[in-house]
Amino acid sequence: AHGARFCALELDATCGDVAFASDVKAERIRSRTGGMTRTVEVAAGATIETDGLLMDGWIDEETKGLTLKSATDGAVWKLKAKYFATVRGASVRGCDASESAAKPIVYAPYEDLNFNVNVTFDDGVPFFWTGKSSQDFAAGGNWLGGTAPGAGDAAFVLDTSVRSPIVSTAATVGSLTVGDGVTAVAFRNTAALEVGGALHFIGPATLTLDKPVTAGGDLRVGAGVTVTHSGPLSGTQSATSPRVDLTVNGDGWVHAGAAFDVVEKGYAANRHIDGQGYAGWHGGDSGAGHEEDCYGSVRYPTT
Repeated sequence: AHGARFCALELDATCGDVAFASDVKAERIRSRTGGMTRTVEVAAGATIETDGLLMDGWIDEETKGLTLKSATDGAVWKLKAKYFATVRGASVRGCDASESAAKPIVYAPYEDLNFNVNVTFDDGVPFFWTGKSSQDFAAGGNWLGGTAPGAGDAAFVLDTSVRSPIVSTAATVGSLTVGDGVTAVAFRNTAALEVGGALHFIGPATLTLDKPVTAGGDLRVGAGVTVTHSGPLSGTQSATSPRVDLTVNGDGWVHAGAAFDVVEKGYAANRHIDGQGYAGWHGGDSGAGHEEDCYGSVRYPTT
């Protein structure tokens, strides 16, 4: 790649070695070796700039599948990550992250090949969702390494094939990425979720957001993502019943192919906010002649 700009840069398991001859800028950068080996070389002095970097070269507890280095021995390349820079199973050389807002963390197995600046090498594990114990987002047994993420931690829900997470008690994380761009995933919150930094939804994914979600940084909703809430409502819920309630303190991007879909998620037939009614309302006006407050009305808004 030479002076390239990307919305997203995905290096999947079928990709071989990669060389960046000059600066690269992308919304997100993801590399997976899938049990194979890969070398990523960056030209001396070149800058890799991204909102979020996730590179996984893990093969087993002692084997690294990724080498991330400068193309010139003894020289450095620059990494600027806005929200997170998480690497696992890698040998790293010449990474100067002194201007990176997010300090890169390289998890075991790793090798520090020198000339790295402002890079942390950590014997622990990243916060990857596994769903091994339950659907409880806050349970440590559902995360790689046995500890749930907290404020300041970058959390990743990349695979929900075992169980999908549910935020059932109020939770706070540093940043949250849901989806890997390949495998369909699901995510739901029935309690408030606060994300200090970036909130990335990457399709294919279905996000069922029943309670408020706050992003301190940017929100990105990628192609193939559906954001919705539970429903139709029974009429026993209050005005704070399941609804999509997103507060974004940074910038927000909704990409082509993404959807906010609440079709038929309003009150069921013969139900309204007080538990009774004469017709079904689904995000709009009543279909019958009898006037009642409905889902999406001025008295009971959805936003």
